[in-house]
Amino acid sequence: MIYLTGANGLIGTRFQQFCKNNFEVKVLTYRDLRTDKIFIDSHTEPTCLVHLGWSSNTRTSVMDQTKLDVLNSEILFQKFHEKN
Repeated sequence: MIYLTGANGLIGTRFQQFCKNNFEVKVLTYRDLRTDKIFIDSHTEPTCLVHLGWSSNTRTSVMDQTKLDVLNSEILFQKFHEKN
């Protein structure tokens, strides 16, 4: 099982195409992080987190958006670590 963020981006879509025949890929979105709906499950088989997601928002400053992205990344990695 591979958990993937940034699945709709250029690299994320290519990554999914590359993996689709050999691995199960489960997509995580920032919406899942913001609403605390992280659905990373514990598995008996090995899992991997590929974090390609980064948001872009013209309504906030670049520094504020970067801080939010880093915070979301920390939450994501912490949840993945706790579950696996």
